[in-house]
Amino acid sequence: MEVNKKHSFFDTFVYGSILILSTFVVFFSTPASLPAQASQSGCQADNCLFTTSILHRATKMEIDNQGQYSTFITRQELLNDGLKEAGLDMSSGIVSNPHRYTELNGGDIKVSIAVAIIPVKIIDQNRAYTVTTSYSTVKNILYACNIELNSKDKVYPALDTLVTAGSNIVIDRAVSVEIAYGEKTFNLATQADNVSEVMAEAKEELDLPAELTNHNLDHDVYAGQKISLVKIDESETTEFETIKPETQYQNDWDMTVGEEQVISLGVAGEIMKKYHLTLENGVEISRELISEEITRPSEPTIIAVGQKQPAVTAPADNYAASGGQVGTASWYYHGDAPAAAHRDFPRGTNLLVTNNSTGASVVVVVNDYGPALWTGRVIDLNSVAFAAIAPLGQGLVEVTVTPL
Repeated sequence: MEVNKKHSFFDTFVYGSILILSTFVVFFSTPASLPAQASQSGCQADNCLFTTSILHRATKMEIDNQGQYSTFITRQELLNDGLKEAGLDMSSGIVSNPHRYTELNGGDIKVSIAVAIIPVKIIDQNRAYTVTTSYSTVKNILYACNIELNSKDKVYPALDTLVTAGSNIVIDRAVSVEIAYGEKTFNLATQADNVSEVMAEAKEELDLPAELTNHNLDHDVYAGQKISLVKIDESETTEFETIKPETQYQNDWDMTVGEEQVISLGVAGEIMKKYHLTLENGVEISRELISEEITRPSEPTIIAVGQKQPAVTAPADNYAASGGQVGTASWYYHGDAPAAAHRDFPRGTNLLVTNNSTGASVVVVVNDYGPALWTGRVIDLNSVAFAAIAPLGQGLVEVTVTPL
């Protein structure tokens, strides 16, 4: 009896040790709780074989393929790759919801697959084409067509608008212009219609000085246009200018005709002028007179002009004096002292002109060339000289011209 009991305790101990050891073997041979790579490209929901290699988390896809339902588990990172792994064709014209580039991060995801059936016309600036799609919003349709939009591009209708068959999607692209200021240049995308709007937009976005402007604010905007901005400054300035003295002539009857004498020299004056200046990049481009004030008046130069006729002997018996030139004289308005125009005598020559009918005479100074040869006249007198020997109303008079 004692032997049997001892044997029985030993057997129990041996069998217990074997059982505990088997438990440890099973525990350490089981995969850890971390995800492991499937032994094949994919696996069904309840029939997966794992290895000890750590991969991306497994995602369970519940797929509705145009009414056909299936379940597939994948460790791909993108939905598009997971669907291809499941043997589904995602060629052009096939769309998924969510879209095919959705990231997979484990868990469950429901996927709907459909064939594009809605025709939509897309007008992108000067290019127009028609696509077929099963997406219902403008945003998703443009995304599926790989059409990228910049921040200032406009889309009509709005991105969240639901579309129907035959709808038009219009993309109004912003144009790129170059803004130049001094030695700096900036590229700006804009939807502005004219240079004035672009300038306001550039000041806000590029933090440019408020006083900048352009000379063609009403011009239209086009792609690639270079718009130069200039800095305009306005100020006032005061300047002093010299007033040149005038020359005044006084008749002097004690001096012979042809003589002149300066009585007093003139003195220059001064005038103060205020201007409104406009500067472009520091260079004056215009000025406007605001006011002017004479701070010192000028004084004229006064010259006495001889008016006294020299004493001469009138020709006797109404014939020309010896050496004189006989002919017709006319008259013209010029000056206040006796003067004449003659073809043969140089300027500054004193001539004695005698009326052949009355003997009246006057001394004149030649100050011009004339009269023309074809007129037949020998001399032209100014009105002062002609009136001294004949009435102006007579018009012409026969004279003798003698140099002194």
